[in-house]
Amino acid sequence: MQVLRHIYNTFVPTEPVPFKAKADNSAYNSSNESSDDSNTEKINDGSSGEPTEIRRYCSFSTIDDLKSEGNDEVKTNLEVSHVLGLGMEDEIPPIDKFIQFCVDITGSMYTCLLIWAIIAVWIILGIIFKAPNNWQIIMQDGQSIQTYIWDTFLMRQQLDDTRKSLRIYGNLRSRSESLKILLAKAKSQSQANKNNLQLAAPLNPEQSSNSTFELSIERKKLNWFEKLSNFISKYLGSLAAIIIYWIGVFVWIGCGALTSATGNNPPYTGKFTGSNPQYGTFTNTWQMYINTAVALELLITSVFLENIRLRNNSVGRQKLQEFIEYDAKLELRLREITGYKGDNPAVVVYPCPREGIQKWISTYAGIVGNGLGLLITTCVFAAWLGVGDLMSWSDNWWLIIGTYTGLVGFIDGFVLREVYFCITNHEEKMYEIIIDESQNLMDLAGFDYHIKEQAKVEYHGFFTTLSLRISTFINDICSSKWSVVFSVIVVVGLIACASALKWSVTGQLIANTPTMIIEGFFLLILIQANNWADLKRNKTIYQLAKTRKMLFEYIETI
Repeated sequence: MQVLRHIYNTFVPTEPVPFKAKADNSAYNSSNESSDDSNTEKINDGSSGEPTEIRRYCSFSTIDDLKSEGNDEVKTNLEVSHVLGLGMEDEIPPIDKFIQFCVDITGSMYTCLLIWAIIAVWIILGIIFKAPNNWQIIMQDGQSIQTYIWDTFLMRQQLDDTRKSLRIYGNLRSRSESLKILLAKAKSQSQANKNNLQLAAPLNPEQSSNSTFELSIERKKLNWFEKLSNFISKYLGSLAAIIIYWIGVFVWIGCGALTSATGNNPPYTGKFTGSNPQYGTFTNTWQMYINTAVALELLITSVFLENIRLRNNSVGRQKLQEFIEYDAKLELRLREITGYKGDNPAVVVYPCPREGIQKWISTYAGIVGNGLGLLITTCVFAAWLGVGDLMSWSDNWWLIIGTYTGLVGFIDGFVLREVYFCITNHEEKMYEIIIDESQNLMDLAGFDYHIKEQAKVEYHGFFTTLSLRISTFINDICSSKWSVVFSVIVVVGLIACASALKWSVTGQLIANTPTMIIEGFFLLILIQANNWADLKRNKTIYQLAKTRKMLFEYIETI
């Protein structure tokens, strides 16, 4: 039964449900029994960024615990606490380890350099063999397969990051409730003892922002590749790049009226006439040109997007862990001052709400990012290779896998954006609550420091441009649940069109071209939206960490 349960958990996605989290204050309790500072180091070790380490001072209750307490709002699922990793178990399924390894590899500098080397070799081969159709199809297939597989890894990474964020959020909320009690007790004790410690000494925002505080991550220097990646991503996601992209598309449409080689095999029925002419307008070769050009754009953009997302997530995690570290150290110091031994309160954490169509989207996303998605992908590629000999390894056979991955990847792209948009909005709401609670702590301590205002100062210049407003508007449209429905309708229509043309080369190119053009445009939008979302989140976390360190350093004077 255990084996079957493990297989089920690996291949079948489970709907996230609310859970209860409570920050563990055992570090203080054990510190009273020892004279050394090993427990403080234990908290520091808990800031390494790994969820198993975070659980060393943060415990999580199962859904059954909530049910027994009469919480009617919480939906019951006996296996959910294990599947989502919300309990105290540290075991990571092999499939999760493999996917995380692949995610790290796809976003690495070496993968980017490998892709550039492949592109260079492909260009050289095109020059040598005079750019035949197969040469173009190889690039289109390769890009479609690459995007399809990377979307699978991205989907899983997105789901895993969400679960980790919910656990951390529950920890911070729980500890924040205790910090308010502890800070109030410390303040009242200092007044009762008439120590004149002025726990509520006021500071103005200018003094606070000019303090010596600096997170260690801020001092990290970028290497040449990271600088190049940032530079290219900045301009790939700009409004100018989007305008140039669409100018290129419309120029291509206009060029379709010009006579070009059809790409048909001889004997020809005529130079311009008959069922198999040598030249024509709006030909298969003309369609391949745009498919190849967009395939290159998608390949280059996705490579840099992966690298930037991986680095931004790494920076965000390190900043968040510094925040968690000072949060835990602040609690420990306040408990030592006040002698308070009460448990941290438990808080109920709710996942991103999903209703109606969104539930179906989440189920699909879970399948894509789960072991079942990898199993389906493996079967599809095996079937494609199996029919290669039957189709004589023709152009049509080469196009089949590109058509499949292109159409499915088109839907996956919309699903990825919709889920990411929902998760990002939910995380922003969670951070808003943490910011408000942190502001209450600063006010209670007497600091004249406004976190939201300081965060806005940090990123104000980045969020007032025309390019951002346009990108945000388009991204909101492309990330809605109806955009996913639209993508499914488009794919069904293209499949019907290709079927009417008996899945010929022309039919498959027609199925590929619109999806690739739209996907290329959306990826340019996505790279800019991701950059700004990561920047905003990291600046907010920076401010939160800064306020915790200000509180901790001030408490240390007591």
